[in-house]
Amino acid sequence: MRATPFHTSQHLDDDALESPGDACPACDASHPRRHIAWLQREPDVALLRCDDCGASSASRMPTGAALEAYYARYYVAARDPGPAGDTDPSDGGTASVTFDEPVRFARMLADATPWIHRGALRVLDFGGGDGTLAAAVASELLARGRAAAVDVTIADPTPARPSYDARIVVSSVPSLDDVVGHFDLVIASAILEHIPALGAAARALFARVDPGGAFYARTPYWAPFAALLPHVDLTFPGHVHDLGPEFWNAVTSTFGIPADVAASRPSIVETSLRRAPVRTAAATVLKAPGRLEAALRPGAWRRPLWPWVGGWEVVLRFHGAPERPA
Repeated sequence: MRATPFHTSQHLDDDALESPGDACPACDASHPRRHIAWLQREPDVALLRCDDCGASSASRMPTGAALEAYYARYYVAARDPGPAGDTDPSDGGTASVTFDEPVRFARMLADATPWIHRGALRVLDFGGGDGTLAAAVASELLARGRAAAVDVTIADPTPARPSYDARIVVSSVPSLDDVVGHFDLVIASAILEHIPALGAAARALFARVDPGGAFYARTPYWAPFAALLPHVDLTFPGHVHDLGPEFWNAVTSTFGIPADVAASRPSIVETSLRRAPVRTAAATVLKAPGRLEAALRPGAWRRPLWPWVGGWEVVLRFHGAPERPA
């Protein structure tokens, strides 16, 4: 059983691993972390849980060179997708798109952020690949009359595809360090689990959200499976963190950010019945009790009664009115 259909594990030799660190890579707490599961053996890399912030992370991170080699095989040529937002990865897209049927994702995110209503909307998608998901979100918000124009910035080495809608302007920068300005909506879908320096990336993203704006993240939550089933593949070194409600329901206090948790629940299923019927049906059934629990237990609880959901998503609503005029 593998945590995601979009990545596979790879055994790393000692020279491809950083030295073990004492501090939690999310919150910098230095006390010992709890062993959850082995990510690989000889050399040993464990998944360790931080009791301060709730993040589970690899005990040894891959080196930059190892990660560069690992991800190099995921960049493939993409054909012209047609109108922005209409691309389906199964119909020929980049390997950096890790969600089937982007329109389904866009509808979910629009539903989860009803307070966002701007004349000119700015969206940042960190790790957004070619921009397919962000363009679909922009199209959905335009269709609902929630914006008159959308400026999308993609922070990803993959070049963004141009928009075929004159109301959507899509640009790309190679990394988060190159992002300028603030945004009404910041998206970090299926990306934070890949970043060794998790705390620094999270702080940089939170700092880019305008007052009154929203932050969305989707991350794997496979630690409960890994603790029970030793042969679960957590796709290390692709995934170096596992982040569920223990982390996300405490994130505002962990990082001291002026925001409320607007939604915290098992994540939307990333595959589709058309493309992966068995996996999609199984994921839907497993997530159903967790979705019900999230609806019946609103609030900042740390440990779910039903943890067997495979992934988690969170929406943060930042306090205050927008700094820029609507």
